[in-house]
Amino acid sequence: MAWVCLLLGLVYALTDHSVSFNSSPSSSASEDWNLSTETRARNAKKTLQGLKSIKRALAIASESVEETLGRVTDQSSDALRIAGFASLPDDVLTRIFEMNHKVYMDAAVSSGVDKKREYVCSSNVLAQVCRRFRFIALHIPSLWEALSNKHGRDWLSIARGRCQNPAVFVSYDVYRAKRSVSDLLKLTCPTENWKGLHGRFREESQIRHFMDSVFALSHGRFSSLEKLSLRLDWMLDMSDSDDDDSDDDTPIANSVNPSPLLWNLPKVNQLTLSNFIPPSINCPALRTCHIEIADSNYANGDLCSLKNLLGCLHLVESLSFVFENVAVSNSLGRE
Repeated sequence: MAWVCLLLGLVYALTDHSVSFNSSPSSSASEDWNLSTETRARNAKKTLQGLKSIKRALAIASESVEETLGRVTDQSSDALRIAGFASLPDDVLTRIFEMNHKVYMDAAVSSGVDKKREYVCSSNVLAQVCRRFRFIALHIPSLWEALSNKHGRDWLSIARGRCQNPAVFVSYDVYRAKRSVSDLLKLTCPTENWKGLHGRFREESQIRHFMDSVFALSHGRFSSLEKLSLRLDWMLDMSDSDDDDSDDDTPIANSVNPSPLLWNLPKVNQLTLSNFIPPSINCPALRTCHIEIADSNYANGDLCSLKNLLGCLHLVESLSFVFENVAVSNSLGRE
């Protein structure tokens, strides 16, 4: 290496300077006396400058060694980690993948599915690491459960074939949202197989479109659904959406109340509602319910629906509320 040659040269130079500097005391007193003061000062200055140059060169060499050592350490660490990870048995890797997917799903339920293609799903990333990872990922159905109208049709077809009980994510912050939602619902039918349903909206008209579209395709049958979340989010980024969805050909059910009131949800055990409160809901197995309200006018105008909804939660074990910027003036008492 170049820095090794530099270091050896510096050692030789340092030795020469040391010999030259230390040879003066061994000379005879008469020879040393014959040297003028100016000459001795010049020699000392020259020796000192040489030592300083060697010191600077050594500092550069030391820095180069540290950089090289850092690179070797990083490369060795990566190789050791890869070797150690690859040595894990398939069942351990499977568990790790499932835990990683749970983190992804929790984030998707809370904040929505990311629009960027590279973050389409954790399984998409794992399947591209190596042949072994791909083999394991393809044999874990839960890794392919997330289906969203933000995903491309090709991806939806692949994922749908891998998992028979998907978790469906619907969001209206995409281009031609109504069309994409309609296409997603048709592609993921029948609704009896859905394991989860998560909708994010910015306007109540979008909720009505979603409810009508779902009911037209399912007639309210969700025999396998376990998790349901409906969020009306006024902060939803609509920069990529298109208001002109006039060519949407979704079959609209006649005289359908835009609420899950007509849905049959026998297995739903987790329910999340944000700024949207249906007057009633048929969830006999519901155990966990979370309600968020972030608008004072909305809260005051929907207290009756909230009271009716709470009356339907007969077996709920965990009930939580989040009120943000809300000052309720009406009472929930009997009228």
